[in-house]
Amino acid sequence: MIIAAKKFSEIFVPLPRHLRTIIVTYLLDEKLDPWCILIKGGFHFSYIPKKTISAFSKPIFILNERRIKNQPGIRENRILEGEANILSRIVREFEYAQKAMHDEKDKEFLYTHPESFSKSDESAVFFERSSKSEELTVGKYRVGAFSFIGGRKTLETRSIATEFSLLIKKTNYKGVLFGIFDGHRGDGAAEYVRTHLVIVLIEMLIKYNPDGLHVTGIWNALKLTSVTLSHNYCKFSKKDGTTVLFYMELNGQKWFVNVGLSRALLNNDGVFTKLSVEAVPTDPRFAHSAKKRGGMIVNDKVFDMPVARSVGDKDYMPFLSARPKIIMLPSSYFLSGSRIILGCKGVFEVASSQQILKADQEHRDLSLSQFVKNIGWSIYQSGSLSNITFLQIRCP
Repeated sequence: MIIAAKKFSEIFVPLPRHLRTIIVTYLLDEKLDPWCILIKGGFHFSYIPKKTISAFSKPIFILNERRIKNQPGIRENRILEGEANILSRIVREFEYAQKAMHDEKDKEFLYTHPESFSKSDESAVFFERSSKSEELTVGKYRVGAFSFIGGRKTLETRSIATEFSLLIKKTNYKGVLFGIFDGHRGDGAAEYVRTHLVIVLIEMLIKYNPDGLHVTGIWNALKLTSVTLSHNYCKFSKKDGTTVLFYMELNGQKWFVNVGLSRALLNNDGVFTKLSVEAVPTDPRFAHSAKKRGGMIVNDKVFDMPVARSVGDKDYMPFLSARPKIIMLPSSYFLSGSRIILGCKGVFEVASSQQILKADQEHRDLSLSQFVKNIGWSIYQSGSLSNITFLQIRCP
């Protein structure tokens, strides 16, 4: 057995009547620091966080099994070869995103603006005092940025809008990057990603594109950027984690990278496109991925985590992968004046992708700062209980 038990206790777990009762041993490993379920006499095991075991009010009936020899870390750091293979994966994710947007039903969202409410209205006063909207210029892009604490006690989301450059084989490549990082169980991971993303991204791009930028190298670099950020953060913190969504333009291509539940959308002169895939535990693809890593879907969550992928969350390793889903389109696809929208989970708790895009189309004459502020207010009034962070990026 590859797991050295520090201590253990045995309990009987009753299974459905047509199955016999088996003995399950809980093992606490000092190095990995999860609790482990081991079927005695078998060859399979599953990790379960210690706090999750104590949270179960009923006996555990489903034991997710995977062979010990399949180490999650190997898949997490894997590199894929072949441009045709990479492009087929990108197309698959793009088609998956469009189907998800088409199938999504409208929610409670109703567009309005804070000026329509009385100045004495408590919610309007709180919103004006606690929200922040601003207009930025990043390279050739104009950006509207909004953040609001919403129904939470602290603001755990972060955003970034910046330019960067890298030198490969005496060729200087310039890029722009916009992102939203939606923290959970604290803001440490979101802040860490905000301050370290560009550094790690440049390192990975140089590593996997030693002879110049190409699709395969960029794709692998983006995958390993999120994995590296997660690994590095978990070296000194295991308490919290964050979702990661960013849009990068580099070498004539626009890349959309998503780990978690945030979304990227495009209004291309009235043509609506979804540019991200969310890691929802109830999605069969992500549920299968979590189970392969030893996880278990309980009440539509990976144990008690409502997201199937994240950066950080050491207590939930290796069930939650940090590998992102990636979509890429050539820059020529984006018309001048088209608008890219990045929004955290709090936005889409109460609004569908189509509702946000329709609001963007109907109010495209508003200033950037006013539009993102109105969206934030509308999301808040529609009942979102989460932090709200929103970027509108207008293409040159």
